[in-house]
Amino acid sequence: MAFILADENTLARDLWPDQIGSTIQERGCNTQTLPSSRKIPSDVDQLAEWLWVDHQPQLSSAYVYVRSDVDGEGVGKHAEGDVQLVVRFQGVITDMNLSLGGNWDGSESNTMKALQHLTLSDGRFPVPFKPQVAAAKAIREVVLLSLGKCDFEDKDKGGSINLRRTVFTKIRTGVNDHAMSVVKLAEDPKRKFRAINSTWRIVSSVTTVDY
Repeated sequence: MAFILADENTLARDLWPDQIGSTIQERGCNTQTLPSSRKIPSDVDQLAEWLWVDHQPQLSSAYVYVRSDVDGEGVGKHAEGDVQLVVRFQGVITDMNLSLGGNWDGSESNTMKALQHLTLSDGRFPVPFKPQVAAAKAIREVVLLSLGKCDFEDKDKGGSINLRRTVFTKIRTGVNDHAMSVVKLAEDPKRKFRAINSTWRIVSSVTTVDY
């Protein structure tokens, strides 16, 4: 997992009160002990050299990786040591829909539009939250540029962080038709998901944890 910087000497998660932004296991992690591959650059140009995007148009998807050579090791882009980018955003949940089908209305014609979403706000703690908003915006900009897109419209208006993911994966014969649906029988009593299984499937789901 990579950490968001508030400045070159401070992690954003350390600015939350009473150390609530870090777990006990992470208390020893700081800007001095973390390698460069686990510190997200705040500068867009540096970020573009820090990550790379694996575009898979046949699957209508893209995956973001941290370059293996940012720590002075590996051979750079596409190296075996590259790891997929994982970021933890922290804030107060103001809106969410993480149900299995998200906002899907049950019709096959709208499967492509079905989304799950989670919106975070600062909870009246703007100091640790603002660097996260900036990081989310910078990552989005670099990824879009890598994909040849220039739509930089601010999706996180009002200083919030809006996370979205598509619910269904388009099934293409010979490409990804081996991908299994994660929908359990008990979760599909009306057989809506099974009715479209040959063309659209849910192949991964969001896991939530109650504390």
